[in-house]
This record gives sequence, structure tokens and C-alpha cells, in this order.
Amino acid sequence: MSAPLSAPALTPDAVRGARTRLRVRNARDLAGRFARRRDGMVAAVILLVFAVLALVPALFVGPLETVTTATGTPFEPPSLATSSARTRPAGTC
Repeated sequence: MSAPLSAPALTPDAVRGARTRLRVRNARDLAGRFARRRDGMVAAVILLVFAVLALVPALFVGPLETVTTATGTPFEPPSLATSSARTRPAGTC
């Protein structure tokens, strides 16, 4: 009769550590693959540019204007002029 097979008990910390090491190794492998390919690097730069645009749009387009903070009168067409320099056409109030 043979002895039953058994494995050492794994603690949750040991499993968590093994998963972390595996994820780090896989991330390094992916980064290495990207770095070796020019089209991968171009795609990464494009994604980075769009991520920055999405995260900090105020740096590129100025402050956000909502219905309550917009300058100008209601139903006025868009204009590049500032609110203090706006003039009305002749014959209007």
C-alpha cells in the first residue's frame, strides 16, 4: 500500500506573492514586445497623447463653459471676441 499524495499547504500570502510575480513578469514581457516593434511604440505614443488630452483638457482648450457659466446673451452665435469687446449690429438693442 502506498502513502497518500499530499502537497504543502499554501498560505494566502504565498499565493498573492506568486500572482504578483507572475503579473510583473508578464508586464515586463509585454513592455519588451512593444519596445521591439516600431508600430507598437507609435500606438503607445498615440494612446498616451489621447490619455493626456482626456485627463487635462483645460490645458489645451481653456476653461469649460456650461449653461450657467457661459458668457454672452442667449442664442448668440459663437464668437472669438471676449465678452467685453462684443458689439451689437446697428439697429439692434
